[in-house]
Amino acid sequence: MIQPERFGTTETASVLARLQESFHLEVDRKGRGFIILDPMGLELGRVVVPLLQALPSGCQSVADYCESLEEGPGLHLVVLIQAGASSLGLWRDDVCLRHKVIKKYVTRGKGKAQTTYLKTKGKSRYGARLRLQNAREHLELTNEKLIEWWQEFGPARRVFYSCPVRMWPELFKASPPPPFPKDYAIHKIPIDVRVPGHEELLRVRRRLQFGSVECATITLDSLD
Repeated sequence: MIQPERFGTTETASVLARLQESFHLEVDRKGRGFIILDPMGLELGRVVVPLLQALPSGCQSVADYCESLEEGPGLHLVVLIQAGASSLGLWRDDVCLRHKVIKKYVTRGKGKAQTTYLKTKGKSRYGARLRLQNAREHLELTNEKLIEWWQEFGPARRVFYSCPVRMWPELFKASPPPPFPKDYAIHKIPIDVRVPGHEELLRVRRRLQFGSVECATITLDSLD
């Protein structure tokens, strides 16, 4: 198994430049970075860029990508949602402008979300109705806070999110809906996220700052 070589956002341009001295880098259309090719065109591995520096739409080359890095991350949202808990953060580059944790009682004794339980064998009892109401309010409060920040600071350049597959569409069905459409510059966070809270928000945001070189024959030290 390949052990990825990690690098941070401040190293991204340098790592790509050093790789280009010996290899060809091609935009990875199915991933989030570049494919490393030897002089004969053989694929050696991949460069996964930090999610905070995700490839812009229409990126055709390393040169295009590095030009986009000069702008910095800009204004961006991190949205972590699980049943009954949201942790939201708004950053401009590396400065946290706003953060908010929202929690509501929406799970039954064994931890199953009420909206999921009702699709199986949930009964119309007071506790169930209360949890369902809280589930709706949880998403509404989440969207209201996002709208508030959107109006205060303007549209975010990108939105990074972690949310269960079944809950994500419900966020857009809530009233009010989020301030961004489904086809906005939205990036799913590809790591396991624990119960959303302030510390988890900061941990996940830090993880967005790291990329990796995934190649069995290349180490960052070897590029020096």
